[in-house]
Amino acid sequence: MITKNKTVLWSAGTVAILLFFINRIFFFNAGYLEKAATTITYPFVAASSSLASYVSNIIVQKRSYQELQEHANKLALENEIFQEQLIKLQATARHYNQSKELIDFQNRYNLSNALVSKILVKNLSDDEHYYLINQGSRDGVVNDMVAIYKLQIIGKVVEVWPCYSKVMLLTDQQCKIAAFTNTTDAQGIVQGTNKNNHCTLSYITSLSTINLDDLVFCSGQGLIFPEGFCLGKISKHRHQPNALYHEIDIEPLVDLSTINFCLLTNQSKINLF
Repeated sequence: MITKNKTVLWSAGTVAILLFFINRIFFFNAGYLEKAATTITYPFVAASSSLASYVSNIIVQKRSYQELQEHANKLALENEIFQEQLIKLQATARHYNQSKELIDFQNRYNLSNALVSKILVKNLSDDEHYYLINQGSRDGVVNDMVAIYKLQIIGKVVEVWPCYSKVMLLTDQQCKIAAFTNTTDAQGIVQGTNKNNHCTLSYITSLSTINLDDLVFCSGQGLIFPEGFCLGKISKHRHQPNALYHEIDIEPLVDLSTINFCLLTNQSKINLF
């Protein structure tokens, strides 16, 4: 009898346990432990979800930043290329605009042997007046070549190096050029004064007539400066009583402090008249 009762109790317990697990599996209702565990673990689950979203956003942003950086680098490279091309075009246009008049003059008077030279350095001090130009012995420049700008003599070459040369300007005190006045044919010597755009016309006797604003030309006497090129105009004229010579100031027609190019030639290669 007792054995039979134990069997019944064992079977009932087994069925109860089995029904419990079936109920938990198919008809699960959270108990106190599950609710407590859920409450405790929820912050960690939420934090993990937020962290995962944050990391995902960082990866997406990093990928986008890299793409933008690559695009920016590409645009920067293209900009450098365009800027280089623009500089070349602007430099070419500037050189053309500055030298075009000299080239036109060269073509007009057929100065086929003249060299178009760029002025690199201008020195217009109280001690001396000169240019340094970008033509030298390797370009065919030699001493005593004449520097010309639009039918006007501006100086002569006094020193030559392989890549550049020194041009002494007509305003330098050491520069002397035989000259005559245009309307009265008064003969004299134009000499520099080491002052900007200022020379003197000396040795014009008191018997000669001088007119203000009259042009002064090179007479071609000597072996350096060619005849017929202009040296400037008479800006001032003084004659003291009983003085043997006139006192005459000459002003070049071109401002020597502003020009950037000149022509180099010599007397033997020029024949304007």
